[in-house]
Amino acid sequence: MSTGLAIKTAVTVATDKRTWKVVGSVLIIILALMYFTISGIATIFGNLGQSNKQALNYLFSPASLFSIDSWSLHSDYNAEIKAMKNRLLALQSTLEDINAEVVSGAIDVTMAKVIYLCLFSEEPHGSYRQFALCFLDTNDDGEFIAVGDYEGYIYPKIERIFGIEITQENKDNIVLTYDFVMSGGVFVGDGSGVDAPSFANMSEAFAALMAEATKYLGYPYVWGGSNPQTSFDCSGFVCWAYTQSGVYNLPRTTAQGIYNECTKITYAEAVPGDLIFFTKTYKSENPVTHVGIYVGEDKMLHCGDPISYADINSNFWQKHYYGWGRLN
Repeated sequence: MSTGLAIKTAVTVATDKRTWKVVGSVLIIILALMYFTISGIATIFGNLGQSNKQALNYLFSPASLFSIDSWSLHSDYNAEIKAMKNRLLALQSTLEDINAEVVSGAIDVTMAKVIYLCLFSEEPHGSYRQFALCFLDTNDDGEFIAVGDYEGYIYPKIERIFGIEITQENKDNIVLTYDFVMSGGVFVGDGSGVDAPSFANMSEAFAALMAEATKYLGYPYVWGGSNPQTSFDCSGFVCWAYTQSGVYNLPRTTAQGIYNECTKITYAEAVPGDLIFFTKTYKSENPVTHVGIYVGEDKMLHCGDPISYADINSNFWQKHYYGWGRLN
């Protein structure tokens, strides 16, 4: 398998909607008649689910790709999201203009927008150009050069210019958000357009497993879900599919619990029906945090949001790859 690209920051934190935290002093809750402010969008996937994912997709998509007017949310929430969308578009325009002036490297526009989103609930006390210049230094001729040192240069410069403190939690949430955006919304949509494999020459056991597992394609991710009535999380889906298909009796457990029950195998040994495991997809004391069913052709069927196929060679999954296992 190919080697995934890691985000080069001092903090390496995995993306997962289950454990994102609230940043700052605002407690953000969305219920039927409540709304949350923009400062928490990138930090609260854990308890608030689809609305937050919709918001991030809206904020980082081309201007006309998503609309939020039909969302069943408080009108003030929609207004906040639209206002931030406009600010991010203005920032993006400024970043692109400045990149045209840079003689070495380029500002990562998406990362800069993510940092802005995670640090500023409203426009900072300064211009977009001031913010953009935090990502640049100058050479001996006074020309702009892009800087990639977030810990040693960019964050301290933002703190100094805007008079704020960037906490470790801020930094963690920046990485979480960037991972989510760059993966195309790993827990959103249909698996980034990954089609089903050909399923050629299926064994009897794998055919039975797929007959059960594919019934639930499109089911949403639900933390703690373990059956079709509640929908599923990743381990709940795998336990249900194996047990109900008769391929292997796998009582409800976690991704770590499934891994512990498996015989460990290598990528070269893996066949459709084996399991692939991932680490640090959310903060956990356990090393294994996500599991998918290998279906061949370097694809897995897993409970993202919704249950869908995914390419195990994508940058996101390669970065969080942990190991292979077989239930026998």
